[in-house]
Amino acid sequence: MLGAIRKRKNSPIVLFILGLALLAMAAFGISARGLGSSQTDAALVNGESILETDYAVLYARVFSQQQRNDRTYDRTKAEKDNLRARVLDEMITQKLLDQAARDRHLVLDDEALRDSILSEEAFQVDGHFNKDLYQRYLSANQSTPERFEQSLREEKLAALLRVPVRNVHVSEEELKQAFLQERERITIRYVQFNAQAFEQQVGTVTDADAKAWREAPESKADEKIQAYYARYKSSRFDVPEQVCARHVMVRIAKDLPPDVRTKKRQTLEKALAAVKAGMPFEEAAKKFSDDTTKDRGGDLGCFSAGQTVQRIEEEAFKLQPGQMSGIFESLFGLHFLKVTERKPPVRKKLEDVRDEIALTLTREAKASELAKTRAGAFLAEAKKLGSLIKASEALGKTEKTEKKPAPLTVETSQAFPQGRDFIPPLGVAPDVARAAWALTTEAPLAPEPLATERGWVAVELAERQSPTDEEFKASRPALMWHLTQLKAASVAEGWSKALRASADIEINQAAISYDDATRARLRQR
Repeated sequence: MLGAIRKRKNSPIVLFILGLALLAMAAFGISARGLGSSQTDAALVNGESILETDYAVLYARVFSQQQRNDRTYDRTKAEKDNLRARVLDEMITQKLLDQAARDRHLVLDDEALRDSILSEEAFQVDGHFNKDLYQRYLSANQSTPERFEQSLREEKLAALLRVPVRNVHVSEEELKQAFLQERERITIRYVQFNAQAFEQQVGTVTDADAKAWREAPESKADEKIQAYYARYKSSRFDVPEQVCARHVMVRIAKDLPPDVRTKKRQTLEKALAAVKAGMPFEEAAKKFSDDTTKDRGGDLGCFSAGQTVQRIEEEAFKLQPGQMSGIFESLFGLHFLKVTERKPPVRKKLEDVRDEIALTLTREAKASELAKTRAGAFLAEAKKLGSLIKASEALGKTEKTEKKPAPLTVETSQAFPQGRDFIPPLGVAPDVARAAWALTTEAPLAPEPLATERGWVAVELAERQSPTDEEFKASRPALMWHLTQLKAASVAEGWSKALRASADIEINQAAISYDDATRARLRQR
C-alpha cells in the first residue's frame, strides 16, 4: 500500500494532510452545473449554502498568501493554477466534513466554542482575550460574529472526524521497505546503440514505407507527427526571414585610450580595403578579426530579427547577398560584414508537412529497429561470455566497420535510487531504470535491449549498495512520521472521494470564473 501512497506523495490531498490544505486541494470531478437559484451562493452542498461573500474573503486571503510567497504572483498565475476552483473545493470539503460530523451526532456546544474563541492567540493581548482585536478581525474579513462562529464550529467538528485518519498504523515491514526504497542504490554498466548511427544503413525510404508505418497501430503515427511538428515548428516550419552573414571585428572597450582606439579602427579599415582589393572575406576574418568567429572565417550563421546583436541585425538586413557594409560600432567593438544569403520566411502548416514528417519518422523508426537488432546481438554475445565488458573486448571496443557503426564502449552509471527515471549520465530512461532494479547479482544482464530517447542499450547490474541496520535505526523515527502522514493522506483521499460521490454539489460558475464578462453574465441569470 505504501508504494502506491509514495507515488502520490505530491498529490493535492497528501499535501492537504501534511499541512497545505488551503493552497493545494484540487477538485475531485464535481458536477459544475451552475446554480441559477441564487446569486449569493458560491456553491450548494447537499442543499446547504456556501455564501459567495465568505468564499470571496477566503479567496482574497489565499491569493494574498500566494503573493507573499511569490512576489510575481498575479491574476494570470492564479488562473493557470485554477486557484478559484481550488479554494472553493476546500470549502466544499469542509462543508462535507461538517455534515458528516453532524450525521454522526458529533457536537460542539456553545461553551466549547466560546473557550475556543477566547483561547485564540490572534485575539489576545498579554494572554487575555481582547474584544477590540476580535472585532477588528471580523471587520477585516467582512464577517459577523454569527458567521464566524458557525465557520469555526464547522472547522472544529471536521477536525474531530480527521482524528481517526491520523491514527493509522505503519508496520515494521512497511518501514523497512520504504527505507530501502529511499536509501538503497544501484549502479549499472551499459552499452549504447544510438539509432542515429544506423540511419545511413536504412537506404531509401519510400512513400509506401511511410504509409505502412502510419497504418501500423503500434506506431502511434499521428501522435508522433504532431509532436515532431510542435518540436520543430519555430526552427523549421514557421521561421521568419533570415540573413546569413560573415563579419570582421576588432574589440574596443569603453575605457580604451583614444590613440589605441584610433589604431584599432585603422586595423579594421586595412581589413576592409584588403577585402575590396580581392582578399577572400574568410581570409581577412582569420587575419584581422579579434572575434571567436575568426577560426571559421567570421561566419555568424543565419539569424532572424531579434536573434543577435541589434547593430549587426540593422546592418545585415539592409544588404543583399554579396554586399558588404561599411564600418559600424556595436557594444562589442567595430565591425564590417558581408551578407552571404537571405532566406525568405517559411510558413508551413502541419497539413503541409505531414507527409514529409512521416518520411523522416519512418527513417528514424527503421534506424531504431536496426539499432535494436544490433543491441540484441551484442547482448546475446554478452550472455555467452558472462559480461558486457568481455563481449566488448571480444568484438572490439572501437569497431567502426560499415556493418557495425556503433562503438562498443561499456559505460558505467552513477548510483541511483529506486523510483527515479533519470540515470546519470545516461539521462531520462524510465524503461532502463525499472528493468535495472529487477536485476540480481546471480542474473546481472537484462534479458533484452532496453529503449532510451536516443536508441537502445544493453544493460548489466554493476553494484547494489544497501544501507546498514544502524542507518535504518537512526532514520526510523523520521521515517515513521513521514509514512504515517502519507498513509493518513491516502485514507483521507478515499474518504473524501466517498463523501463527494454521494453528495449533491452544485457550483456557481460565476464564482470560479476568471473571465469578468462570464461572471457578470452568469450572475444575471
